[in-house]
Amino acid sequence: MRKTLYLYLIIILLLLSISFIPFHGVLAVQSGGQSKINAAIPAKTSIKIFGYTSPDSTVQVNAVRVFGQTNSDKTGYFEFREVAISAEALEICVNTIDSDKRTGFPFCFRLPDNFNVIEVGPLLLSPTVSLSSTKIWQNQKVHAEGKTIPNQPVEVSFFEISPKTLSQKISNYIAILFNNQAIAAELPILSTTSQRNGSFSFNLPTSRAIAYRVFIKAAYKDKPTLKSQTLTYSIGSNFSFFMIYILPWFILIMTLLMLASTTYAYDVKTHRIRKVMGKFIETRWKPYVIRLNLRYRRLMYSFQEYLRSRRK
Repeated sequence: MRKTLYLYLIIILLLLSISFIPFHGVLAVQSGGQSKINAAIPAKTSIKIFGYTSPDSTVQVNAVRVFGQTNSDKTGYFEFREVAISAEALEICVNTIDSDKRTGFPFCFRLPDNFNVIEVGPLLLSPTVSLSSTKIWQNQKVHAEGKTIPNQPVEVSFFEISPKTLSQKISNYIAILFNNQAIAAELPILSTTSQRNGSFSFNLPTSRAIAYRVFIKAAYKDKPTLKSQTLTYSIGSNFSFFMIYILPWFILIMTLLMLASTTYAYDVKTHRIRKVMGKFIETRWKPYVIRLNLRYRRLMYSFQEYLRSRRK
């Protein structure tokens, strides 16, 4: 009797504790449409997150037991009406994936302890950027492209990395010797403007065989966005290009020419190569050609006989 009473008391306490946990309906926006999704997810509160990124991008919000996804409109605006915040979540990260599947740098912010904040924004998400080529040689025309908020100023920052490979060190020494150029840790900031669809592009410096780090920042109403992913690219020197792609072919061609000239000189002096080749042609090559010709005629005859039998 007592065991049954204790069991009822435990069940009643569990029901009461669950009833005091708040549950929130999550509003999801997908492909431009809105749909209300009611889910029983234990949460402390729900907040609204909004901001700007490139047009037609996929925007995701992530945290511990928190996930949401929506799409930005033609102006780059995105909005999460209600994001249910779990009890375990300490910070939220918002990331953008543009229409070309490039990923931006996550925008992470720590959640307040009192949870009095009901909306966060506008968040200015980072631009996305990629290089047109992965193998870059000195003086090659290469550009970078990406997307951000439409019709906004874009700043490109370059930083040189000290040469590490032997070819880069040789090329850099030659540049300093003849052009009196010194290694600069930071280059002037390049400015451009994003287009109506949010895209932008710019040429990369490739005059020197050195490595660069590059990242992008945009601005919206004089407020800077988060910086993009930092890309690192290395420029191969003209010396390396010659050693890898030109010198081996040059050595091969010169070796073949020397071998051919030596063979010809030896044959002119001894006539042995001509005798060997003549014997090979008479004893090996001509019989092989005759046998091959007979097989071909036999095959054609069999094929003609097959066609005649099909007609009958």
